Amino acid sequence: MAGLLALNAGPANSQNEGPIGTQATSSDTCLFALTDPRYPAFALDARIMGPTTATFDVDTSGNVVRLESKGHPLLAAGAEEMVRSARFNSVCWGRRVEIRFLFRISGDIAPETPVSARAISATEYEIVAPAKVIEVTTSDPAWLFTRKGRFLHRVEHWLSKLRFW
Repeated sequence: MAGLLALNAGPANSQNEGPIGTQATSSDTCLFALTDPRYPAFALDARIMGPTTATFDVDTSGNVVRLESKGHPLLAAGAEEMVRSARFNSVCWGRRVEIRFLFRISGDIAPETPVSARAISATEYEIVAPAKVIEVTTSDPAWLFTRKGRFLHRVEHWLSKLRFW
């Protein structure tokens, strides 16, 4: 799923102080094209959710330089990967940009649904992944969890080790 995010960003400054020029005009809007949103696999398996902030500069050829991210390390790595694979329009070139990603796992969508991304605001993106199905099976009967059941289970185990010729 491809998405576009409009960012208000100012020119990069030498003190590395963050985004400037937040009162941007429409001709001063930086467009961020997120071509392939991904939820980090380890974070999805561990059910890790939360916000991540990526601050970076875009050089004069549209490449990301000086990328810094804050948040959970697994989610920050995913945000960095998405930022590095993103495409920026020429308005972004030579500017410092800050984007906030909100990673969320949803149990309300089907497990086979692909990861989706949507713009919350001019500087925020929500990355939503379906929750993986966890199959729970019980191999022991319910009576085994009583005191008498545990005793009988042990006796059955001891008797199974005896050999009668």
